[in-house]
Amino acid sequence: MKWEDRFRAAIRALSNACDGANVRWMLIGGIAVIARGAPRTTEDVDATVLAPGLDIDRFLEACRGQQIIPRIDDVRKMALRAQILLLRHTESTIELDVSLAWLGFEEEAIGRARHVAIATHRLQAGVVGICRPALLSPTNTRL
Repeated sequence: MKWEDRFRAAIRALSNACDGANVRWMLIGGIAVIARGAPRTTEDVDATVLAPGLDIDRFLEACRGQQIIPRIDDVRKMALRAQILLLRHTESTIELDVSLAWLGFEEEAIGRARHVAIATHRLQAGVVGICRPALLSPTNTRL
């Protein structure tokens, strides 16, 4: 599988898991920068999910249904301690770092995420939210 298809498969799986667990989310990091048209290299998928009201166990079960598994033994404990889920999409072998968003500006960013289609002739990844450009800027003062 080509690297582009691997990323699309991982993003599609994460999107399906979030939809299945009724979780609001968006892509952040390198993939969001690439989706905005800027050249960038990355080896993983970074995303954030809205944490208030999140049932971590239900979300992890939805992830397992999409071939997304924990990269560490006690992923739940790590999520509660460090506010991040370290996951891997087994089919593509792409690692997913899913941060838990608790702050008001993060909720606002997720609510204002721009939705883009990510697809190829072989793999339909669907429509996903990506972070708006201002939040991707290293000079953003709201961060």
